[in-house]
Amino acid sequence: MPSRFLDCADEELMIKALSELGSDIEIKNMLKIEEQVYLNLFEDKEKVYSNLYTQSANRISFLVKVLQKFTEERKVFLEKEANNAVESNKEELINSFKERIKQLNSRIITLQGELTNAEIELEDRKEMYSKLSDKYEDLVYELEMFKGNERLFKKLELETLFKFEEDLQTSLKTIAKIKNEVIDPVFL
Repeated sequence: MPSRFLDCADEELMIKALSELGSDIEIKNMLKIEEQVYLNLFEDKEKVYSNLYTQSANRISFLVKVLQKFTEERKVFLEKEANNAVESNKEELINSFKERIKQLNSRIITLQGELTNAEIELEDRKEMYSKLSDKYEDLVYELEMFKGNERLFKKLELETLFKFEEDLQTSLKTIAKIKNEVIDPVFL
């Protein structure tokens, strides 16, 4: 469910979204919806992280198994070729070994590249998770401030409280101005 408040890029857009609500009850209901969105985001981020980690771990495990299988195949191939050496032309045998080794080495290099890419992707996803987690924490903090969380306010420095109060007063003045602009044409 898209959030009208989560999608607000700055204070003016949030004020505009709030001003579109008709009453205090609608604002309180919207805040409850916002709080549920935050809770859902928190629950979803844990599931996403777990799924990403499991997928990456499975991919790495798969790549290790493939590398082991190719190593075993290479060993078996070399043993077979060694047993047939007596019957084969030495030059053909050497060329065959070289070609098969090139193919196997090429495949190993490809698999190592895939493994590296999977590890990089896992790190990128961990970083993305960390950023989302930080953003979530910031949004919860801001929501608690807007909800008037007394314990939170008691922990803040006086300068921060003055700044927040000033921002709220500016927002309230802007809301009042916009309300007057809407109400004035109605009474004219």
